[in-house]
Amino acid sequence: MHNFFPSVQELLPTSDYGNYIFCDTQKGCKDFLPNKDMKSENIFLTKLNREQNSIYRRGVKVYLITGIGVETNKYIYVDKNQKYDDVWLDGKPINMIKTILGDGTVIYDSVNSLKGKKIIIEGSHTDILKISKDILSKILGCQMIYKKKDIEIKNIIKYVYSIVVTDVKEVDIKTDEKNIIVNRLNFDEHSYWIEVELNYLQNIGLKVIPLQDKESNIVIFFGEEGKYIRKLKEVKIKSKLIMRIDLN
Repeated sequence: MHNFFPSVQELLPTSDYGNYIFCDTQKGCKDFLPNKDMKSENIFLTKLNREQNSIYRRGVKVYLITGIGVETNKYIYVDKNQKYDDVWLDGKPINMIKTILGDGTVIYDSVNSLKGKKIIIEGSHTDILKISKDILSKILGCQMIYKKKDIEIKNIIKYVYSIVVTDVKEVDIKTDEKNIIVNRLNFDEHSYWIEVELNYLQNIGLKVIPLQDKESNIVIFFGEEGKYIRKLKEVKIKSKLIMRIDLN
């Protein structure tokens, strides 16, 4: 699978997480497979964790926002039969041991690999994206601007687009749904974090006009209730851009 979807590897726990795969031994017992013996590894995050001291040396304040209260996989029980070796490098998953100290994607223990101020939210991985806008506005000392595209907004928001744009003169969002919430956090006069909350799954339109003689950076994430947040697109532009963000 990694050959077709390389980014899947970045969803694996890092070596700091500890051993998380266990299987039956030849003696009929169950034992963990040491991280060092695994063939699948999150090289990217492990490297970042090894270099985390550079953050503190620069005097950067670290805030760790994590969700709890949602069943999250903590350990994986695998079948190490050799017939699965071509498909499952570290064994075929058979069952999971879960914890409610997680957001459905990431467990609370994973946050402890970094040092910083911990902020705990009751909710899913997507809820973190929705709720943390107010937390971030306080941390950054910025004002959150709320814009409702109709008076009647449903209580349950199932889908969220999170868009970060820098060095822009103008940015606008287009959707097919009337009942949506658009939240905008100003990092500075020309840089924004925009969150679009939707009740049903749909593509959205984005218009961006960069500042004159500047290169604008656009990063787009998407989150769905009960699932992990994924990055859809990252582009740099020097002229007006009108695009439709396709979930496919």
